[in-house]
Amino acid sequence: MREHGYAEGENFIFDYRYVEQVNQLPDVAVELAQIPVDVLVCPNPAAVDAARQASSTIPIIFVTSANPITMGYAESLSRPGANMTGPSQLAPGVTSKRLQILREIDPRIARVGVFWSPENQTSAAQWQETQEAAPVLGLELLPLPVRQPADFESAFGMALSGGANALFMPISQILMPQLPLIAQFAAAHRLPAMAFQREFPDAGGLMSYGASIPALYRRAAYYVDKILKGADPATLPVEQPTKFDLIINLKTAQTLGLSIPQSILQQATEVIQ
Repeated sequence: MREHGYAEGENFIFDYRYVEQVNQLPDVAVELAQIPVDVLVCPNPAAVDAARQASSTIPIIFVTSANPITMGYAESLSRPGANMTGPSQLAPGVTSKRLQILREIDPRIARVGVFWSPENQTSAAQWQETQEAAPVLGLELLPLPVRQPADFESAFGMALSGGANALFMPISQILMPQLPLIAQFAAAHRLPAMAFQREFPDAGGLMSYGASIPALYRRAAYYVDKILKGADPATLPVEQPTKFDLIINLKTAQTLGLSIPQSILQQATEVIQ
């Protein structure tokens, strides 16, 4: 916000709420809407859903929406059409790029287990993109559907019995809390794994490739500035990401017996030693 000429306490007030449980979000969204605030900035889909229930008129900025169209947040990228807009976390070709990096790190990979949530439209769309990208790279896919946390143990069993020699994770709300568990499973069975979120390599997973979250928040400030100056969120186009982060956990790579090619290391935004 400072980059757009704002100083907190002087020409704008940043009023935020922190919750420990997702089910607390509707109450805090109503609280903020009743202040009322001029714009609601939401860091995740659960917060967006709570905000849209709290108000149909206060502008809402989503920050880490995977696909705002399939999630019902926008009618189109060029004209969102309601009181919501913001940066998208997905862009064309990202899924293929992630699979390509995984294959380059270990050319022996032939069958990739893909965790996905069939009932989630965004997850289903990414599964479709993964299916389209895999044959070009000479990869076979093993679907590992997960609908609830209890499904992960059976998904792990399917990965082993199905002969997966790598793991792949799209953006999915159900996956986020399970990333440390997936990292442990991958390490125990010496499986290279690629996630979208950097929380995965932070938790001991091999790597992640996806839109830069700090960059998305900086663009969120751009949207807030536009709205505070009178712009209509319905006509502010949804932006696709242009900056991506590749995070590699080198310690995990060594544990898996992998030598990361220099060409991949040169692309890395961060290498965890």
